[in-house]
Amino acid sequence: SGGMIVLDDDTCMVDMARYFISFTTAESCGKCIPCREGTKAMLEIMDRICTGRGEEEDLDLLERLARGVADASLCGLGQNAPNPVLSTLKYFRHEYETHIRDKRCGPGVCMDLVTAKCINACPLEQNVPGYLSLVMEGRYEEAISLIYRTNPFPGVCGRVCPHPCMDVCLRIQTDEALDIARIKRFAADKARERGITVSLKKAGPKDQKAAVVGGGPGGLAAGYYLALMGYRPTIFEELPRLGGMLRYGIPAYRLPRDILDQEIDFILKAGVEAKTNVRIGVDLSLEEVQKRYDAVFIAVGAHQSVAMNIPGEDLPGVKGGAEFLRQVELKEAPPVGKRVGVIGGGNTAVDVARTCRRLGAEVTILYRRTRRDMPAYQEEIEDALAEGVDLKELVAPASILRTDSGLELSLYECDLGKFDRGGRRRPIPDKDRVVTVEYDTVFAAVGQAPDLSFSSSLSIGRDTIGVDPRTMATDVPGLFAGGDAVTGPARVVDAIAAGRRAAGEIDKYLAAKRNGRPYVEPADDFGVTMKVPAETVERGRPAAPKLSPPKRIKGFLEVESGFDEKTARQECARCLRCDVKEIQA
Repeated sequence: SGGMIVLDDDTCMVDMARYFISFTTAESCGKCIPCREGTKAMLEIMDRICTGRGEEEDLDLLERLARGVADASLCGLGQNAPNPVLSTLKYFRHEYETHIRDKRCGPGVCMDLVTAKCINACPLEQNVPGYLSLVMEGRYEEAISLIYRTNPFPGVCGRVCPHPCMDVCLRIQTDEALDIARIKRFAADKARERGITVSLKKAGPKDQKAAVVGGGPGGLAAGYYLALMGYRPTIFEELPRLGGMLRYGIPAYRLPRDILDQEIDFILKAGVEAKTNVRIGVDLSLEEVQKRYDAVFIAVGAHQSVAMNIPGEDLPGVKGGAEFLRQVELKEAPPVGKRVGVIGGGNTAVDVARTCRRLGAEVTILYRRTRRDMPAYQEEIEDALAEGVDLKELVAPASILRTDSGLELSLYECDLGKFDRGGRRRPIPDKDRVVTVEYDTVFAAVGQAPDLSFSSSLSIGRDTIGVDPRTMATDVPGLFAGGDAVTGPARVVDAIAAGRRAAGEIDKYLAAKRNGRPYVEPADDFGVTMKVPAETVERGRPAAPKLSPPKRIKGFLEVESGFDEKTARQECARCLRCDVKEIQA
């Protein structure tokens, strides 16, 4: 007999292996000791790991036990019982290590390690049910203070975060996921409106100095948490103002600059020094920074557009999407003309298209797959189409020529082939089917990469910095890196999480050097009411008000106005309070 089990990334491989060992332990006839006692011992170890009680040496013991049971058992049951454990240890060992070292189950399956699925899915592990409960009760000061414990960018994330927490919200099983991102935005906006100031405890001052290269979300978050730990970090930023891709990659109609400026100002007031218009590698070498500071964190982001590698992409009028958005923010963008083509399907492509609409152009997004496969946020795609942006699917760029009337872009029509590892069907250009379109400006927005030309001492692979995945340390002592510079382009919340984690790793490194103890985060009690709702009433998620498309494209005013107080509190009341483990009498 044979069988196949298909699993997705919502499956915990450790829990799956435990399930099979549990089954074979129960099925063992007990005749031979290796199977009868060995599977039982393996199950005990798996139970410890899945409940957060595992230790590093358990993995070697588990592997030795598994091989012993397989070799010494009398029948096929015992001989094959260890296979799920051995194969998951071989191919998914990192999941075991995460359970043991971080006491965390990535898919959120091992409930002893999960407070609530939304918390587990958030890279910052924000206490989502906690601040939803506080907002529902109108306790806005406590709500915003709780948010700031793990995220110094509530107003930003409330607007631009793709909210992975909502994807796992158990409310989906009843009606729709809670609108967690907009509640975070409401809490931040309400605090701003009422003049609520957040005061967080800081550790005593330390003599050691830390530097951060890059003033984007990752660098600012690292600086913020290092300041709370008692250091006085210095951020070096090459552009005139802090914010990185938040300012120079996300247009103002999605992220108003007064919101961004307020949250950056809060970070600076925590004790962070910033030096702008300083390009590391030009104005100051990385080696000089390392001499002046005890530890350095590199968080330069991915600001450089990836080449399309087609003839004519270096012609005047062909521009990179990321560079154009930066020029718009710096008020240095050249005219784009009346006809604009944007090649790509990600958020940068959509942002460029919507920006050009606001500059008066007729815009077409050209994408090699179909709309359903576009990596851009679906809501942003819908808004772009509503604003008059056209979308041409299943076309891939072939070449660009300069003509008397502009740029002639040749496109191969594509067919969809087999599925790739990302779960999308591969586009196959048909070189016998070519269409040509004329544009005044063509934008390439097919990907971005970090500019790492400032140092030759770093280990670079595939345009990113190599680091220890646990400590974020490079192979240069005292030099750490994280965010897009390590992972490639990712979400804003991932960059913030990398900055927060890097601050902790730098603190451990510096504490060891001074023979001291690492920083321990204070356990503040915000008085969250631990109570499940009395009943669950089916009710969908409310829509947030938006400007009409004709009004939007006249300028860069924020498109969405957010929830009012009544709507926000009603939405919070839909929370099932998965964090409450005991029913209150």
